[in-house]
Amino acid sequence: MIVRLLIGLCFILSLDLQAQVWSPDGQSIAFFYIHKIEDIYIVNRDGSQFRILDQHPERDFAPQWSPNGKHLLFTSVRDGHHEIYRIRSDGKRLKRLTETNADSEDAHFSPDGKSFVFASNRSGNQQLYIANRKGKNIGR
Repeated sequence: MIVRLLIGLCFILSLDLQAQVWSPDGQSIAFFYIHKIEDIYIVNRDGSQFRILDQHPERDFAPQWSPNGKHLLFTSVRDGHHEIYRIRSDGKRLKRLTETNADSEDAHFSPDGKSFVFASNRSGNQQLYIANRKGKNIGR
């Protein structure tokens, strides 16, 4: 067990990692790393089950876990600019949560998981916005 953990941690540390975040239960780590394109990965804390969350030819980055560990928020440029997406931790049910011509990024769930905060320049200046977990009722 200890050897497997050390091997897994060495593998993780050898990557060009960005934005590593622990799952709420402490059993998994979500991160993005830069290879040909930035993608989001999840790996168990012992280094096992290294898997891509949602492979896409555009950049996905800045993952954040929901408080219950069932979903992740992340920023993607798959629509030509920065938008916020939510996906289940098993890689299913991808949903775009923001839809503007402005950039929206760096989302974080509220402690109860019912809303999220994110940064956007939709007003012309970079400001914080809050939306419910479905991306509706966006306000400053």
